[in-house]
Amino acid sequence: MIVKKINYQNDFVVIKAINDDYKVDYKISLDDFDSRRIQVDKELSDDDIEYLENSHKYFFCLTKCLKKLANKDLTAKEISQYLNQFDDLSSDISQRVITTLSSAGYLDINRVIESQFYSDQLKLKGKLKTASTLKERGLDSSLIQDALLKVDSNEEFQRALAKAIQIEKSQRNMSYKQKIYDIKQKLVSEGFTNCDEVVEKLNLSYDDNQQIEAGQYHLTKILRQYRKKYKDKKLKEMCYKYLFSKGFNSEVITNLLERNLQDDN
Repeated sequence: MIVKKINYQNDFVVIKAINDDYKVDYKISLDDFDSRRIQVDKELSDDDIEYLENSHKYFFCLTKCLKKLANKDLTAKEISQYLNQFDDLSSDISQRVITTLSSAGYLDINRVIESQFYSDQLKLKGKLKTASTLKERGLDSSLIQDALLKVDSNEEFQRALAKAIQIEKSQRNMSYKQKIYDIKQKLVSEGFTNCDEVVEKLNLSYDDNQQIEAGQYHLTKILRQYRKKYKDKKLKEMCYKYLFSKGFNSEVITNLLERNLQDDN
């Protein structure tokens, strides 16, 4: 294989080589080009070809990684996982890419932590959710713990309250008890720890009419199923148990059963 042409660009070199009817372009970094005596009309040895192929793979992967990093801060673990998708990429080349990026400051752990917290806070996610995400991204536990200590507790509480309001607005046809449980569970799943205080601050009011309306919704649905299986007292008993499992109190359930099951007695 013989070098036919060398094109110099700002930060890389394209070496065009040919062997009979077979043509190939090697795009390599300036540093790799300067490290090898390659000139036009030079006949490439097997060692030269192996060097150019590896240099080409390195520069290709480095360029791909830089494009990803332009959109999001990534950890060394995430870069390594991304590089695994490229076929025939040796661990040496993969490690060289990571080392280059780290040396240039692209894999700044502190920046990764800051951007993750900032992004999650905008989405009203709690600090424990962020900590879990950072752990999955390969960050050391001690660094994560240090970052957690820096989270302002008052600001975290306000985010939790805003999330709780958001959850409450989306709730439909729930008992008062179920509403509170649902809010707490979703706050926990979003990484918040002060759920009881948040719900207390939310100051949810108990509305009799709303409870009757919500209970009626569930009773109407379950009656379509239960009336095919049960009758009389058994039907009433099963409906009572079902509504009770949904968090409705005895007064609301009794009221609903009297309204809906008079003809089944």
